[in-house]
Amino acid sequence: GNFTGSAFAATGSVTGVNNANLGTPTFKFYLASDTTFASPLSGAPSSAGSYVVVASYAGSANYTSTSARASFSILSASQQATLLVGVINNLVSSGVLSSQAGNALITKLNNAAASFTAGNFNACIGQMGAFINQVNADVNAGKLTSAEALILIADANAIIASA
Repeated sequence: GNFTGSAFAATGSVTGVNNANLGTPTFKFYLASDTTFASPLSGAPSSAGSYVVVASYAGSANYTSTSARASFSILSASQQATLLVGVINNLVSSGVLSSQAGNALITKLNNAAASFTAGNFNACIGQMGAFINQVNADVNAGKLTSAEALILIADANAIIASA
């Protein structure tokens, strides 16, 4: 998921035979680097990073205990910008965007990522606004379709929300 400052809580349920509802498992969160699961976090994580959630069911008279785990990452604005550069590179390599148009967008993303890394969040937000303006200009110039722009703008807004 993308960093929003909010906790990334887990949800789930345990189902038995004939879809019997056995309740909600307990969830414990760990840093992905804690491969022995020795140090659970105090709750659902909210910071950018890599994590593992372990869902456990204690069992009952009719069911044995069990657990399952899933890995997930919370991406910073800078990491999201890197992924968005990949999307733009794909648009260039598929011939949707010219190299020049792609480079103009990538430059704005790189500037925003550098501002985020430097802790200058207002500049990051402003640079992402410039990115969105460039995407809209590319739509008006016929370089991008509205559908392509919608994806880029949604990703840009997620970066802004993370800054």
